[in-house]
Amino acid sequence: MRTLPLITLLGLAACGGTTPPGPGPDPSNEVSVGTGAQGGSGPFVPLEDGVELTLEPGAQGGFHVYIDVQVDEAAVAGMGERPLVKRVARRDPAGDLVSRSERTHVFIPSATAGKVELEGVVPLFLCPTPIGIPVADETIELEVEISKDAETPGVKGTLRFIPRCPEGDQAEFCRNICFG
Repeated sequence: MRTLPLITLLGLAACGGTTPPGPGPDPSNEVSVGTGAQGGSGPFVPLEDGVELTLEPGAQGGFHVYIDVQVDEAAVAGMGERPLVKRVARRDPAGDLVSRSERTHVFIPSATAGKVELEGVVPLFLCPTPIGIPVADETIELEVEISKDAETPGVKGTLRFIPRCPEGDQAEFCRNICFG
């Protein structure tokens, strides 16, 4: 009779059956993805999913959109002076990778109490696109993760947006290199 309870306990332990799951991530630590005011500079401006962003011409002939992030100061407090910011952009819903970046950044106090944001907006390079993968006028899902280093999980946020070619002198060139 003593073996049955022992076998039952061993079976539950092997399956992880009696330990309740730990708490989920603290929603206050979610990363808000936005941009800067006044054409990319200035304080953090939150963006809502589905926003249309104008592709800006870059110095090397490509196009990008400006991105900023905001997060609770407590979420990055133990990550050092320059936390790692990973950005992965994929065409939605196909999942095609269109941009990826990992770089350390300085965070500064935000105008929102208890929050920090990037020291300055950063360009998310999108065009020229990988061959056969259009980006302009497509829904892009950007995932941002802020962590201590490449091995340590961090806090995340996402933004779905639609990049649009600019009007004027750059419109035709943008259409040529941003539609795959």
